[in-house]
Amino acid sequence: MLNSAIIEVAIGLIFVFSLLSILVTQINNVVISILNLRARRLKEQLDIMLSDPVIRAKILTHPLIRMVDAKVSDFILTDSEESARLTEEIARRMTEKQKARVDYIPTDAFVDVLVDVLTERAGGKLYEALEKVINDMDPSVDKSLFRQILREVQLSGTGLDKLRELIANLSDPETKRKMLVALNLVDAALDKLKAENSDLIPLLLGVRQIKDKYLETALMAVLNTASNISQARKKIGDWFDGSMERATNKYIKEMQRISILISLLLALLLNVDTLFLARVLWEDPALRTSVAVTAAATAPQLANQVQNQANPALGEGTVEEVQQAVNEAQATLETLLELRLPIGWVIQPVTEAVNKDLALSADRLDPRNLWQYWPPNNPDGWLELWILKIIGVALTTVALSQGAPFWFDLLRKLTRGNSS
Repeated sequence: MLNSAIIEVAIGLIFVFSLLSILVTQINNVVISILNLRARRLKEQLDIMLSDPVIRAKILTHPLIRMVDAKVSDFILTDSEESARLTEEIARRMTEKQKARVDYIPTDAFVDVLVDVLTERAGGKLYEALEKVINDMDPSVDKSLFRQILREVQLSGTGLDKLRELIANLSDPETKRKMLVALNLVDAALDKLKAENSDLIPLLLGVRQIKDKYLETALMAVLNTASNISQARKKIGDWFDGSMERATNKYIKEMQRISILISLLLALLLNVDTLFLARVLWEDPALRTSVAVTAAATAPQLANQVQNQANPALGEGTVEEVQQAVNEAQATLETLLELRLPIGWVIQPVTEAVNKDLALSADRLDPRNLWQYWPPNNPDGWLELWILKIIGVALTTVALSQGAPFWFDLLRKLTRGNSS
């Protein structure tokens, strides 16, 4: 049985802080849903990481990512081959003019897409001269075999030794000479890459073809110590995870600032004054016991609410999601108001004959009455009211900034240890 006045006051205050903290989180969810904040912050971080507009557009519109739904055809004026080419200007318009839809990207998906984008046409320019010589050959079995091996080299970076053997066995000296010249160009370019494993060549070639020097330098630094494609993929994944961790920390700090602001606004709008609330609970045994019993009975239900708010299922900020978040906040507010606590504001002139039905203090120190905060109306007590109100609201704001899980854990411990 809850039989200690001090414990009941503590339970009452903690219960109020728990409800208000849940309400703060629910209002946060409304803000996040309306502003699509998570997806926007994720896209901003990807914009920083993927500073090359063409690479960024290809990744954000990739079927495995689909952060934006833009297509090249939506941003070109004609159907000509030249206009259909993905230029930097088109790439910027594709990503900047579209609403971010996704608020989470798995690391493996990002690595797969980035490797796919970088290796898509990695060997096009490198093997261009060699491919031209092969295309100029007369139709034959050798020509088909050259094309097959060249395709293998372009996709995997392996097969150059087979290509050299075929060139050595060519009967046409002119074709052989052209082949060797083109192959020497390839060897010189590959030597600059300094790749220890041939399966890294397509990826490194793709990185070298990035026009944005910042992104190229960053990726080359990431891949510098990789000796095979598996290590390269892991290093890209670590790079992505590190960037996402920084983005998450920035997002958490932003939400903490928003939470403090919302806590302050709630404390002011609802007039939740910790000092006054504690005094009333201490002086009113019936109210104190009622709130403590309600807190003990409501604790299991609060556990589910706190768990749900810790991992909210937020999406793209649809009308339905926003409405659901608003309904949840409204339900929590109604639960708080049903406690009949001394919160809220009134505006009532105080005269010598105070209306007892208003429960206003004749000593002009009732902190709920806004009329008494104006110096001409209360020349002897307005300063004390202001000082106590600032302290009380500040305490409430600090308390709410601790978060619902903190207060609920305390509430659960107190109600378990002081109930029969």
